[in-house]
Amino acid sequence: MWFKRLFSRRRRVEQAEPADGTAAIERTLHNLVDVTIAELGHHHPSVKAFLGKHVSNLQTVAALAAEKMQLTLGDGCGHSAGLTTDQTCYLMIHTIPVAEASAVDWYQREWGGYLKFLERSRQ
Repeated sequence: MWFKRLFSRRRRVEQAEPADGTAAIERTLHNLVDVTIAELGHHHPSVKAFLGKHVSNLQTVAALAAEKMQLTLGDGCGHSAGLTTDQTCYLMIHTIPVAEASAVDWYQREWGGYLKFLERSRQ
């Protein structure tokens, strides 16, 4: 009986989350922000203030990332979006059609390297 309850509970959780993965992305972003603050926050207090000011609405960021991931899954190309304020880019999202371990090779092949991608993104 406990086995049946476990899987019925899991099904309810899966149904409650949006199909685009936004909730999972938001959880990952929260963890990333928490780790960044834990690792850098006490050495560099400005990091916590910066994240609090610019990356406070992680739900919006997660929705944007999910949108770009859906595009990448659909066409196999990289897609990006930047969040900016006063001519300053404070967050760059770029989805690519390869696993993390292959990202360096992908950026090299597609753009001539990650820095070249960033240079061209500014133009």
